[in-house]
Amino acid sequence: MDNGNLITTYPIGQPFPEAWRTCAPMCEHCRRNRDRNVTFMVRSDDGVTHQVGSSCLRDYTGINPASVIAFAEVVTFLQSAEATGDQYDVERHGNLFPVRTATALAVAAIAKHGFVRSDAPGATAVRIRDELRDGYTPDAAAYTRADEIMKWALSPDLQPAEVLVAYDLRPLIEQGWCKLSHVGRIAYLPRDYEKWCEHRERERQRQAAQEAAKAGSHHIGTVGERITVPIRSAALVTSWDTNYGTTYLYRFMAADGATLVWFASSPCEVTGATKITGTVKKHDERDGVAQTVLTRCKLSA
Repeated sequence: MDNGNLITTYPIGQPFPEAWRTCAPMCEHCRRNRDRNVTFMVRSDDGVTHQVGSSCLRDYTGINPASVIAFAEVVTFLQSAEATGDQYDVERHGNLFPVRTATALAVAAIAKHGFVRSDAPGATAVRIRDELRDGYTPDAAAYTRADEIMKWALSPDLQPAEVLVAYDLRPLIEQGWCKLSHVGRIAYLPRDYEKWCEHRERERQRQAAQEAAKAGSHHIGTVGERITVPIRSAALVTSWDTNYGTTYLYRFMAADGATLVWFASSPCEVTGATKITGTVKKHDERDGVAQTVLTRCKLSA
């Protein structure tokens, strides 16, 4: 502010450096001087404190600023209750709710209605907020699934790039409480988990297919030889423009498991083809899989 900085979400009862009241809104990460409304004081395990701008906080720490603020709001509220000698009571402090219950409600809502975006009628987040206010309790199966999801979100192997919200919700999950303003992200947590599982399953299948291709890979024919090979699958992989026109890359799986590739100068119909005739241009390898490169090819049923 004009007459100094407003220090927020700092642990109650703990002194902070008075220099924070007057320090400039600088960022020690990007070291760019510009007006900033919010900066964060980040203390490392060895006690060293650095001032970081909100736009740099994720690059500097791997943590989303919104996640930090959400966590700090809850911690400040709980510490305020402790400082006044109060014991937290959901019935008296109804603006905080268990993250586990919110996640279980999200699981139940998505299972019954599918995930609905916040800007659409019947939004999942709106449904969860209403049920939290009404004190609705999901069934045991929803809680079991919620526990599984929350355990996954706290996994040390989880990377920020793999998910949308799970990594940023870690502080709230560890703390155990959330505000209604945090429900929007919690509502997506089960879907985040599903997408992560789907991605991992696709990756597992891709690796299995690659390993199978490696195990059965071998070259066919000799360079310069004209061969006819039975095939069990064919696909156009990609195409690109060159100075001489468009090149089309086709990949074929031979009946015996060998991989064949053809760089064609014009598109062709591969559906229904059971044989390919071509001249062996060279024997190659890609990602550990042996492949025979053909040229001047003809397809037949």
